[in-house]
Amino acid sequence: MKLKQKSVFSAVLILLLTGVGFYAGNYCSRYQKTIQATTTDRQENRIMATGALMPGLEAVYILDQSTGRLAAGVLHRETQSFQGLYETNISVELARILQANNAGGLMPQHPKYTMVTGDFPTPRIAGSDWQVPQSVIYVHELNTGYVMVFAVPWVREDWAGGNARSGGFVLWSCQQFFNPAQ
Repeated sequence: MKLKQKSVFSAVLILLLTGVGFYAGNYCSRYQKTIQATTTDRQENRIMATGALMPGLEAVYILDQSTGRLAAGVLHRETQSFQGLYETNISVELARILQANNAGGLMPQHPKYTMVTGDFPTPRIAGSDWQVPQSVIYVHELNTGYVMVFAVPWVREDWAGGNARSGGFVLWSCQQFFNPAQ
């Protein structure tokens, strides 16, 4: 009789612990968060970074410091090829900014850039079919102190339909953080 009681007690205990474990697992899973990381690396005159466009999809950004060319590509899961290719020349953009801000439009003879991506989820842009992706590209020119913020004109529906757009970046914002003359 004692053996039968121990078996019943063991079975009830196992079921109880299984139920508690199941409940705890479900309860805790509601608070799990996906960890995402952006990466930046540089070698000689090239800087490479990654940044999310939407959950589960990221772009790779490459900046050639000697020419100012900023390029990006989005790797398509199904075709395993880069689609949605984007390009701009940040040196040209910086020259426009300097001229517009009465800085004489004088570009540094040897521009020095740093680049990182940052998390920036926003809704669609009013009056436009595109939206700012989950991340933007921050480019700092060290001689002038300007930080330019670029965005990919991302259209989620085009990507889902297999019709990724290509074109230029959008200069989202610009600010001079340091004035080298002072």
